[in-house]
Amino acid sequence: MKARRKLDRKLKADKNKTDKYFSYYLTLRSEPVTSFLRLATPKSELPISSINEDRMLKELGVRVSERNLIEGLALGSGSNAGIGLTEEQQTSQAIVRLAANPTPEVMEMQRRTMTRMLRPYPLGLRFSGKNMSPQPCWLGGAQHVCLNFSDSDLSVQLHFALFNGHGGFVLKPKEMRLGFSRHTSTEDSTQDDKHFDDDCGWPPPRKHLQCVTLQIASLHSLPRRGERRPRFDGTRRACHLYHPELSGVSAPPNGLNPSNPSFSVSLHPIGGICALSRSLPFNDNMETELTIRSKDNGMNAEIGQDVHCMAAEPHTTFLRVSVVDGRQGEVAFETCVLGRLRGGYRILKLRSMLGTRIELACLFVRISFGVESNMWLTLRQLGMQGSYRSSRRKTSAESEQRELRDGSMQSVGDSVDRVVVELSKAAIRNTSNPLR
Repeated sequence: MKARRKLDRKLKADKNKTDKYFSYYLTLRSEPVTSFLRLATPKSELPISSINEDRMLKELGVRVSERNLIEGLALGSGSNAGIGLTEEQQTSQAIVRLAANPTPEVMEMQRRTMTRMLRPYPLGLRFSGKNMSPQPCWLGGAQHVCLNFSDSDLSVQLHFALFNGHGGFVLKPKEMRLGFSRHTSTEDSTQDDKHFDDDCGWPPPRKHLQCVTLQIASLHSLPRRGERRPRFDGTRRACHLYHPELSGVSAPPNGLNPSNPSFSVSLHPIGGICALSRSLPFNDNMETELTIRSKDNGMNAEIGQDVHCMAAEPHTTFLRVSVVDGRQGEVAFETCVLGRLRGGYRILKLRSMLGTRIELACLFVRISFGVESNMWLTLRQLGMQGSYRSSRRKTSAESEQRELRDGSMQSVGDSVDRVVVELSKAAIRNTSNPLR
């Protein structure tokens, strides 16, 4: 019995050590945001810090006017006031400008989030429960962004589009994870360079841009006005049945008038430039939202128009297609990642504004891919590209000098070897002929 109790105490002690070991290496430990910003030595292996939305944008180097647009505050008093833009459009344009030309503070934030976890949360002035924009936080490298899922707004749509089918985890771009320097290639490279330059980061300058062409052929089975056709399927079917207020209930149309739809196509980048155009090549006016009119009703509307989507970082650029029905506003949408689209004839299954699939409603498109030259490099990207070229020239010159030096040393070594061989042959001849 004593041996048994001794063994139990030993096993319990070993278990406590094991639990402490795993809790140390696998448990998230909250640390002050000041420690995160100072890059102080963490007290655990998985430190995580929470930061306010406004302070996050401030640490990213966003100006006050742009910060107010992204946060949705003081709209109507900035440079975009009075030109007929909605609140969402002003916010979207401010995010597009930040993604196309990130500040040096963004690169510094990416350097911090390479080794630490960051969790931005909404501004305290959001009394209505409206979500913050997650794109600037993702651009800075934040791993967690706090969102309110009770409202299927644009932020929630982008969230589900990014993490759909990936188990809740999406790998960051390589420059965010391993670092980026001027001495690495500006195109996709297989070399893993862990050095991080303060003036560089993600997104790097791209010589070529991905062009995705959507040939929107037709729209099918859009619900008539007042009609509801939610489709309860998938792994969350039970949730739809138990909480119909979150998914909607079936309802007949309130009249015989069919819908008169138009379409809105928009791009929402995390990083890198993006633009939409009706024709190629792209012009200097970089639009990120286009409206397409349809003459037919929503049952079987023939469209037959092309939309060219250009993006420097297609795997972090979202494509959103929405259906607008006159005064009712948006009645259906679909959001996806531009870089995950497959070529050929495809259908985009539409969702209601609650985020639920609509039975039989779809958009028939043909998708093709191309490459366009990047003519919209910013001054920072031009500087990065120029310094990269100069470093490449310097590296090539150093390699040429090294090769010449190695070649000269090798030639000297060969001549010395030849002299040694000749002297050895002469010594052998003198030894083999003693009469000489």
